[in-house]
Amino acid sequence: MKYSCLMTQSAFYSSLAEIIDTDVANLSPDAELEVLGWSSLSVVSFIAFVDDNFGLILEPRKLAVCKTVRDLTLLLDGKIGA
Repeated sequence: MKYSCLMTQSAFYSSLAEIIDTDVANLSPDAELEVLGWSSLSVVSFIAFVDDNFGLILEPRKLAVCKTVRDLTLLLDGKIGA
């Protein structure tokens, strides 16, 4: 399977908005996941999204401490571009 080396921030936000079931306009680096409606289903969907798009397996303990959209992007090790 071929994985994306880099995803634009716009494409990432679009996918994340779909995962969380919110409007993309609600997303910013400092947006708090809990306020956006982050749930256990969001966590599972995000893990699958990251695996499918980047071939990365996220460590649950690292994902569990994420509080903002920026925290999620930091987990992706520079794979989100401008």
